[in-house]
Amino acid sequence: MLILATSFRVVPVGHALVIFNTVSKSFRLGRQGITFVPPFISVTQDYDLRRLEYTMSGVSGEGRKANIDDSLWSPTQEGLQVGIDLTLWHHLDPARLISIHQRIGPDYEEKVIRAAVRSVIRLVISEYPVMDVYSSKRALIQDEINRKTKALVEKDGFIVNELVLRDVRFTPEFAKAIEAKQIAQQSAEQNVRYTLEKEQKEAERKVIEAQGRANAIQIINKALAQKSQLHQVPLRRQALAQDLGDRLGPEHDHGPEGDPRRARQIAHPGTATMPLGSAEAAPSARQVPTYQACPASPWGPRLVRRSSPCGQPRPRPSGPVRRPSP
Repeated sequence: MLILATSFRVVPVGHALVIFNTVSKSFRLGRQGITFVPPFISVTQDYDLRRLEYTMSGVSGEGRKANIDDSLWSPTQEGLQVGIDLTLWHHLDPARLISIHQRIGPDYEEKVIRAAVRSVIRLVISEYPVMDVYSSKRALIQDEINRKTKALVEKDGFIVNELVLRDVRFTPEFAKAIEAKQIAQQSAEQNVRYTLEKEQKEAERKVIEAQGRANAIQIINKALAQKSQLHQVPLRRQALAQDLGDRLGPEHDHGPEGDPRRARQIAHPGTATMPLGSAEAAPSARQVPTYQACPASPWGPRLVRRSSPCGQPRPRPSGPVRRPSP
């Protein structure tokens, strides 16, 4: 009964049992559940077929080798050493489990997985500059490591699910240099932003100042234009009075300067003349006659006194006009 009881084995869920018959020198695979194992002539080895994790880390207490710094140090394109902490998820192909057992054995992680990852990491990292490994192309490097690791180990029956780079570390000296460079770069960027903001505010101030000056010039020009128009009105009136005085001829003149009341009457038709004795009466004490317009003549339009009918125009004197002396 004891021998019969030991002839049956319980294989855990997610595991497989490789059974080697020493007599027939054959292998067979026992799946999860109860499996019969012939006593005395059988050698067995249990394998976990579930997804397994293999971590290489420099943090104490992590990874398969928790008591040592298990980071993978590799040179970059410049020859600088960087430490890579990574995690690999993988599982065994059940169809090739007997072959793995025959060729590699149960310690396949140390013999195959670790060796393949170290080789791929060193090969890929050496192709990139240190700053690409640290920042910008980290995802690209991780994808390349995944692809090359799968191609290397899957041909032996090891299926790689995913490989992730957990951390990138530098030597203490290089870490200090990187930190100083980043501080200098941040300081330079702050100075550039400050300069740009200052220049932008100065440009806005100049635009506002220019707009103010333009508005002031427009106001001044408008005021000057209005003042010029006011000054041109009396000048036009004076020119009109002078022109009409020349047309009237010397018989209607009153001295060298002429009668100002007559000029106003001519410049403003219909305006009544001031009677003698008023405040604006001329010093000559002569009544300024009123005029009426007569039809056009060969000499142009003419004005005659209202008391005289429009008759034949009297010819103008041919000689120079003599004005009475004051």
